[in-house]
Amino acid sequence: MEQDLRIDPETGFAFSDRRSADAKQNKNYTRHTDPADTARDYSRPSTIPIEEYEAVTGEKHPDTLAKEDAQNASMTASEKAASETA
Repeated sequence: MEQDLRIDPETGFAFSDRRSADAKQNKNYTRHTDPADTARDYSRPSTIPIEEYEAVTGEKHPDTLAKEDAQNASMTASEKAASETA
């Protein structure tokens, strides 16, 4: 029996090489959904839009909480300054 030395142009392997078939098995695969739409990682809320996170979880987004804390801190600083001058 002769050795098959023909090269598959799609895979670059010899036709008789098992890796040639393995390389083609997912050639026509297309993802049926976008993983960004189906699998949200709520342990990383920064990857999720604020409105969507708050609608799904019913909690405030960490970015929203950080903004509120910053506003409260600036208000308390200005209130303290106003009370000291009065």
